[in-house]
Amino acid sequence: MTLLAGVALAETLVPVIPTRVTIKWPNDVLAAGKKVAGILVEISTQIDAIDYMVVGVGLNVNTPPSRFPAELRERATSLAAETGCPVRRAEILGAFLARFERYYDLIDREGFAPVIRRWRELSDMTGRPVRVHAFSGFVEAPSRGSTTMECFC
Repeated sequence: MTLLAGVALAETLVPVIPTRVTIKWPNDVLAAGKKVAGILVEISTQIDAIDYMVVGVGLNVNTPPSRFPAELRERATSLAAETGCPVRRAEILGAFLARFERYYDLIDREGFAPVIRRWRELSDMTGRPVRVHAFSGFVEAPSRGSTTMECFC
């Protein structure tokens, strides 16, 4: 669901933001390489059933860059900062929910493959090395890139 929400949100923002929109694994949406949104999914399950799932999306809509803490100004942005004008929240929310629902229905019909395929097209991680820190140590997936992304689990 995190990937589904990321794809739906990134696709919602592509026609709004004139800069490149990408997804950074697993839950950040970037505009021109700066974080514009974050996604958090919480789930409660039984052995054979999902009790509930909450998908939370934090999106910087009309925040001016000067309002970000100094340590985040180089790494964070907002829709207004990228477009140069205020953005109507209701329109963004409606477009996001419509895309989210379309992908949710698509999963029911075709499984996760279409979401995964689209996530890969929008991914900021392609061609970059990854280091995963697990309980038993870490695993690296080297690639042709100069930076290493780190994921903790």
